[in-house]
Amino acid sequence: MRNKSTRQAMDEGITDKVHQLKLMAKALRNNGDLQSAYSKINEAIQILEEVPDDPMYQRDVVFPILADLYGMQGGILRRSGNESAALRSYESGRVYERWAERGTTIYNQSQLALSLWLGSDHSKNDQELSLKLKAAIRNLEQHSTVAGHHDWWSLGDLGVLYLLAGRYNDATIVFERLVSVRPDEYPLKAMASVLAKVWSRALEFDPELSAIARKSFVALGGDENELTPRTTFASCFISYSSQDDAFATKLHDDLEASGVECWFAPKDIRIGDPVLFVVDQAIRAHDKVVLILSKHSIDSDWVEHEARRALDREANNNTVVLFPIRIDDAVFRGEFGWAKQISAAHRPTGRHIGDFSGWSVQSSYQKSFERLLRDLSASDARKSAAHRGGSS
Repeated sequence: MRNKSTRQAMDEGITDKVHQLKLMAKALRNNGDLQSAYSKINEAIQILEEVPDDPMYQRDVVFPILADLYGMQGGILRRSGNESAALRSYESGRVYERWAERGTTIYNQSQLALSLWLGSDHSKNDQELSLKLKAAIRNLEQHSTVAGHHDWWSLGDLGVLYLLAGRYNDATIVFERLVSVRPDEYPLKAMASVLAKVWSRALEFDPELSAIARKSFVALGGDENELTPRTTFASCFISYSSQDDAFATKLHDDLEASGVECWFAPKDIRIGDPVLFVVDQAIRAHDKVVLILSKHSIDSDWVEHEARRALDREANNNTVVLFPIRIDDAVFRGEFGWAKQISAAHRPTGRHIGDFSGWSVQSSYQKSFERLLRDLSASDARKSAAHRGGSS
């Protein structure tokens, strides 16, 4: 069992089997057959404790279920009169609960550090970024020591953060180790994808880092042809009201098909993510915020929050972040508070708004889309980066 990949384990329906055992145990417990109920719970626990070592799967799926199962086991033992054994089960459940929480915290820390680095103005010293990198590295090092040698996800994250912190020798050692043991193929590809972003960003300011990221990318199985310079675009966070989902989904799909990296809530928010934290992090990590204005979005508290975060970035970095587009005329009518500030009629904060009001007609949509794509081109992104560097 331990030699199977996590994907194989999931395909075999492990979680479904555990769920069925849990339901059976509940039914037996409710009917007073505590011994059989305990047996079913114990069987489910043994299945999960033999799941292959994949920290993300364990953190997100296995540990929370184990915490619940040990809690049920403790309840059955208590009803059977075995108080000491019940207390041991409850404590085991709390241990798994803490492990799940700690794993999530460490993952979020490393992702925040990476996002800050990708979105940082590297023409000046960023004290916050330096502190976040050091803290994330320290926690990942401790976690790897506790978790053992099979925590490939944490090890890969650690290698990337070593790179960003300038610890190139340590990063090389980590990536060589990953390649030598050949863990599950997916972690290698995921790390290679992250290194491609590091390579692209480092081209602007650190040739040595870019070269090491490129070498590591190839070593982890990345296709070097994917790193060949080509027409690229500013990355985007798409801000919209869920009531405009049809348009937002079409825009997202067309942007990604054209080579624009997009953060899109339905695709990028995972179950259990702290939404406000993840949204703010994503806005900081992407070059532009494409704001879809409509009668729905201008009344949305979430959209207002995202727009204000983009405006805050503009004020702090002296560069254009907010790319507003509209699918109706609501922004031009009446008083709309924060949205009125974006209207071109409201000076000095107003700006030109892309017109997608005819998006239901393909020819009209395509014309507007090509204009947006042009304005998201890499040349504009480089001018923006140069402007930030010159103003520091």
